[in-house]
Amino acid sequence: MARKTVRPRISFVPTVQVQELLEELAVLSGQSKASLASEMLDEVVPVIRGQIEALKKVAGRPEEARKWVEDYAQQAVRDISQAVLDLDTPNKPRKIHRRAAGG
Repeated sequence: MARKTVRPRISFVPTVQVQELLEELAVLSGQSKASLASEMLDEVVPVIRGQIEALKKVAGRPEEARKWVEDYAQQAVRDISQAVLDLDTPNKPRKIHRRAAGG
């Protein structure tokens, strides 16, 4: 008889919103909340790895950390700006918001 692999367990307290959503999803899918949460965490492994690498890079290097955060923020602004441009339709004129004089 094959032995079942024992996976380590962790416990956490979800927010009320997450708890309610997991309960509803569990009922609709027929899966346990723990199983659903585990599957969701498996899906974000690349994000977790990215956070770990970022924290390793900035640990003990405040100037590099500041530069990295600035670069990240600038890239995020570029990505958001491009997404907004991509959502514009050719037949719909874009609204341009201008600042008031002196502001």
